[in-house]
Amino acid sequence: MCGLTFATFLTLFVVPAAYSFFAGRPDRNAAVDPEANADPNSGVKLASMLLPAIFAGVMFLPQVASAAVLSPEEAVRTALEKNATALIYEENVKSAEANVKSSRKGLLPTVDLSLSRYYTYGDEYSKTQAGVKTDVDDDLGHSDAFQIAVNYTVFDGFGDISSYKASKAQVESSKAALRSERESLAANVLTAYFNAVNAKSALVLSDSNLSVSRERRELAKNKYEAGAVTRLDFLSAQMDFSSDSATNLSLESKLSSAIRTLDELLGGGVIRSGNDLPDSIDVDRDPLWKTAEGFAAAKEKALENNAELASAKAQMKYAQVNRQGSNSNLYPKLNLHGSWNATASESDKSNPAEANSQYFKVGAALTWNLFNGFADNAASESAKIAERSAGLQVENVRLNVETNVANAVDSHLRALEALEVAEGNANLASEMLNLGEERLKAGNITNFEFRETQSQWRSAREALLSARISVRTAEIQVKLLTGEILK
Repeated sequence: MCGLTFATFLTLFVVPAAYSFFAGRPDRNAAVDPEANADPNSGVKLASMLLPAIFAGVMFLPQVASAAVLSPEEAVRTALEKNATALIYEENVKSAEANVKSSRKGLLPTVDLSLSRYYTYGDEYSKTQAGVKTDVDDDLGHSDAFQIAVNYTVFDGFGDISSYKASKAQVESSKAALRSERESLAANVLTAYFNAVNAKSALVLSDSNLSVSRERRELAKNKYEAGAVTRLDFLSAQMDFSSDSATNLSLESKLSSAIRTLDELLGGGVIRSGNDLPDSIDVDRDPLWKTAEGFAAAKEKALENNAELASAKAQMKYAQVNRQGSNSNLYPKLNLHGSWNATASESDKSNPAEANSQYFKVGAALTWNLFNGFADNAASESAKIAERSAGLQVENVRLNVETNVANAVDSHLRALEALEVAEGNANLASEMLNLGEERLKAGNITNFEFRETQSQWRSAREALLSARISVRTAEIQVKLLTGEILK
């Protein structure tokens, strides 16, 4: 976008101004030597010299703008901001926090206001013991009522307190789930990121291998035309080039697939091609857990910060609160009530013709469910079982975390050792390839022998790429278990 804008600016303003300036500029030598002939096209020539430089600058700007590559940290940050699943978990936390505010209502008094008006229409007949009769037809009347009442539950068997604590425990559980999801997302993003970088590196390696095959094919063609090699040698070189070309196309497809997978995790529209990725994978060769003290520290961090363990602890706390609240129905409940009431009524035929009253009402109510078919006992026992199960789950997760950390650290350290071996083999293979190219050009080895050397070089380089991605994958797993992946 910036390149197009800059090009438009140059085309409309800079180039015409430069042309006008140089075309209309007088020759300095004209004042000294009147017979000197000024070149009328000097401005045009100079402008024509500037145009290629300007064009090169315009073409260079988009390249500079696209030179910035996406770092692993930027990829994780972008995913946390745009990934829909992570945003859903954030909304769950907000919902749990809103439930905490709602659960407070049982701890505070309630105030209710009531206003009403009712109309009556009908007939009335009555007769007293003394024989006095009242007979009213088509009587129309109305009555009004006003009430403001205050109710407060003094004690409900700790049910309201337990409900409030449970809602707060649910917030902690939601936060633990959010953290677990964010860390899992970060691990998936980093894995997809390094897989994409590895796919790009594999494609670069394939391009290099294809260049070697292309050069060998041209060399075999020239030698065959000169009668130095047989047609079989030329056809073999041609077939190897075609095979490497097919491999190159397959790797291009794999890179495109890896980029799409990564871009989906990033929320879409973030990464479009391999140019947005670095050319190779960087490796940390001196991790904290490389020593015995570092491993102990990593294990301690895992027990303190592991998201899965934190989530299990939050669930256990929630189960404990529910167990406490399950006993609330076993206790009596005490409620206080106070209200001010006002009523008024009128009737056009019946008695009384008018009536009104105002009064205060204060009282208390004690309720206690003495028996409900042992349902409360069953609920309490079920809550106790859930609490014990949650405690066992915490211990199980803790044991799994300890084991997984040990396995992940061991895998990472072994991957680092394998990387050193792969790097040594890759260096030897590169040296062998260079020697093989020299011997092939000198005619000391056949195309078949050189192909074997080329295959060994490519296998060694592929093993190096595989070793690097293995190191990064193992490192991601260690950081995920120790809760360090977002730090």
